[in-house]
Amino acid sequence: MATDTTTPLLTTKLYVPPTRPRLVSRPRLIELLNAGLHRKLTLVSAPAGFGKTTLLSEWVAQCDRPVAWLSLDEGDNDVARFLAYLVAALRTIESLQDAIDSIESSLASALQSAQPPDLESVLTSVINEIASDPGPFVLVLDDYYYIRAESIHQALTFLLDHQPPQMHLIIGTRTDPPLPLARLRGRGQLSELRQTDLRFTPDETAQFLNQAMGLELSAADLAALASRTEGWIAGLQMAAVSMQGREDVPGFVAGFTGSQHYILDYLVEEVLHRQPEDVQSFLLQTSILDRMSGSLCDAVTDMGNGQAMLESLEHANLFVFPLDDSRQWYRYHHLFADLLRQRLHQQYPDLVRALHRSASEWYESNGLAAPAIDHSLSVGDYERAACLTEQAAQSSLMRGEFTTLHKWVGALPDDIVRNQPLLCACHAMALLATAAPINEVESRLEDAAAGESTGLARGELATLRGLLATFRGDAQRSIELSYEALQLLPEDEVFFQSVAARNLGMVYILSGDVGAARRIYEEEARSGEESGDLVGRLSALQKVGALHLIQGQLRKAEAVFARGLKLNRQSRGGPQPIDVKLRAGAADVMRERNELEKATSLLMEAIEQPQTQTLVWNPVLNMPAYLVLARVRQAQGDVHGAREAMQTAEELAVRYDSTELDDMIVGAYHARLWVAQGDLAAATRWVEERQLERVTHSRKRKGEVGTAFAYHLRELEHCALARLYLAQDRPEDALAVLQ
Repeated sequence: MATDTTTPLLTTKLYVPPTRPRLVSRPRLIELLNAGLHRKLTLVSAPAGFGKTTLLSEWVAQCDRPVAWLSLDEGDNDVARFLAYLVAALRTIESLQDAIDSIESSLASALQSAQPPDLESVLTSVINEIASDPGPFVLVLDDYYYIRAESIHQALTFLLDHQPPQMHLIIGTRTDPPLPLARLRGRGQLSELRQTDLRFTPDETAQFLNQAMGLELSAADLAALASRTEGWIAGLQMAAVSMQGREDVPGFVAGFTGSQHYILDYLVEEVLHRQPEDVQSFLLQTSILDRMSGSLCDAVTDMGNGQAMLESLEHANLFVFPLDDSRQWYRYHHLFADLLRQRLHQQYPDLVRALHRSASEWYESNGLAAPAIDHSLSVGDYERAACLTEQAAQSSLMRGEFTTLHKWVGALPDDIVRNQPLLCACHAMALLATAAPINEVESRLEDAAAGESTGLARGELATLRGLLATFRGDAQRSIELSYEALQLLPEDEVFFQSVAARNLGMVYILSGDVGAARRIYEEEARSGEESGDLVGRLSALQKVGALHLIQGQLRKAEAVFARGLKLNRQSRGGPQPIDVKLRAGAADVMRERNELEKATSLLMEAIEQPQTQTLVWNPVLNMPAYLVLARVRQAQGDVHGAREAMQTAEELAVRYDSTELDDMIVGAYHARLWVAQGDLAAATRWVEERQLERVTHSRKRKGEVGTAFAYHLRELEHCALARLYLAQDRPEDALAVLQ
């Protein structure tokens, strides 16, 4: 299955909603928004129907600063999707476009990593790029009440804490977000517009009803409506639609009482019944859609007049808002849509499933997998949802949208998931990538194996089984499975082919067969150049450079790393995710040559940008850079700095408990640091915990794999043990270990 790693973005989420016809201008609120620009944050918080979005779009139309706009929705609780849209919104600021090229490449790296993207790391890049640009601008996050993910709230807090003075943030929401509002308020950094500010005044009520809607109401009727709605704009709008063409307006106003809920029920009844039957049918059937285009409406209603109907509804001010300047996409007022959906389920419950099926098919045919799956899930069409999820699974993995994939699979009955072998394999990969317990991964692989009688997923299964064999230190089995996977996988199965090939090279490294590993990676570099696979080529170059380095071939290693870094800098779209490991390798060469300041500078550049491991299954993002940094700090005589860097590397390794390979590597490096710092007691305790002296005396042969780990990793530990023996004045024991 060919895959596409480009995140499909709904560009309408980035458009500032056009100012509406019959708009009631609100200069007093525009002035309040302008007055808040010198603060960090403006919060526009009020219940539904108080005109938050309309006010902000009016303000943007006359604002003298560039504005980036992002309309949020339920799907943006996925960290990867939120990041993609946030950076895409910032790209609309002309002065930031060059800087965003760099940010987007870092984001692409984060999305392709095995871990869920690190929001703070991406935001650090955003903040640094913004700080270097002198032009002020505004970022609007509308409908923020949809966001429930704590990680996104924390990241936005981080952005506010470090926000450059050029940037002003505006949040539109129905409820106050869990951000440090009290702290910002106390420091004079928060401007607020709330329900009491947004209510229509009596003058605004008169302007809207008599001028915008042309009703010519008496002063008494205006006062009554203003009083009973308490300036609630949605209620006034529905009342206005209901009163158009009515003879007994005073009688209508007299009966207009009750809470917002009852007012809405009453008015939607009035609004619907006053429309022609075809309009009523259109409104009810399209209420299932969060966004509407003429073509999509045609697919759902089968009426064939979707675009004309949307334009007519907008002209009639019937709670339809355009989402772009070309009037191709629209949405209903949220409250109006909710009420229409309730009415649809009450009157035509048997029609709902078919409507969602039609919407799902339209989205599928237009290459938008996420809404296609969501529509199927919303009505329990699980068989279709499972097939669509299986088709989208690899693209989701390559974009790092693990949260979304887990959500889709979690919404499906497990017996249906088990009948989709390829989906099971992809879900196992997502579980592995997000550091789920190994037993969960193995269980899902068993499900995939049980359903592979048709031949589907055999190559994917072999890939993942080879990966698990590597985790267990079974080099021979991993090699067999990786070769089997490469034979079974079709040529266009790019994602799993990449995983299998890289796993094979890693197994040879762990087994101590450096020559075989180098041949694999050199061939991968050549094939990557021929096919235009930049990421694969850079990954291979990094591994070739690392192999030269561990053999002491510094000039060759330096040349390969320099070649990779140059190619990376010249790549379209900015540096690729392998950048951190290329920099760490080049810095290690500098360390060997005692060019410590240069090494430090290169490592800090690597650490301070969003990073990802080339191997998509390994979430230990920054560990290699911190291991090299610890050795550089020690060489500089910075004992405390060396310990801090090593502690960070240990913390990163501990995060991933599916294998002990990373913990073992960090442990060996830490033992070398203890010896270098004279803490022989700590190094000795490590030797005892690892039972290294007993293993050494068993005289393991090169290439033989133990119960847990491969030869190369034992070699790292034995070299650390030899250094301890030398520090203990035991040269004969050190020589025995080395021999």
